Parts: sequence; C-alpha cells; structure tokens
Amino acid sequence: MGMLDGKVAIVTGGARGIGRAIGDRFLNEGAIVCLFDIMEDELKKVKEGCKSNNLRIFTVDISDTTSVGSAVNETMGEFGRVDILVNNAGINRDNLLMRMTDEEWDR
Repeated sequence: MGMLDGKVAIVTGGARGIGRAIGDRFLNEGAIVCLFDIMEDELKKVKEGCKSNNLRIFTVDISDTTSVGSAVNETMGEFGRVDILVNNAGINRDNLLMRMTDEEWDR
C-alpha cells in the first residue's frame, strides 16, 4: 500500500519533465493520476508506456478556462473529488517576475 492509495491527483504540465516525474511518483504511491497537458502526442506516449490502470490523460490548454473547466468536470464526474492539485504547467518568457506584465503572467 502506498502513501496516496485512492487519492485523486491532477498534475498540470504532466506530459514530460517535472510534471511527468510527479505523476509517476504519485502512481507508484497508489494515487489515481490525471495528467493535464497541451501536448497530446506526449500524453499518449506516457499513457502507452504506463502499466497502471490509475492514469488518465487530458489534453488541456491551461491558459483557457473553458479547457480547464471541461477536464476538471470530467475528473469530478468520474471520481467525485480531487484530493491533490499540482500546478506545474507554465512557461517562462525569459523575463524576471518583477518585470512581467499581466498578460505575460496569464500565459
């Protein structure tokens, strides 16, 4: 039994890098993991390589509230709750935080 048995987790930016590593660790600890990412092909590769039945993938544009809402609603519809949220998605436009405009931050 893992530390996260039965917990439902959403990991944004989950198709590769840190997000994927977090998703893998959560799966190993028994969580149901919903990976959100804009890179559909990368998500499919993760799903194909996963041996767990506890992985769900969602093609989501985190900057689009409708896209996020749809994926969250689907997750809630299937599991009834979200226990863990990892907000990992994002890109840096090579700018210091204090110099970012609101528009850059929203991306």
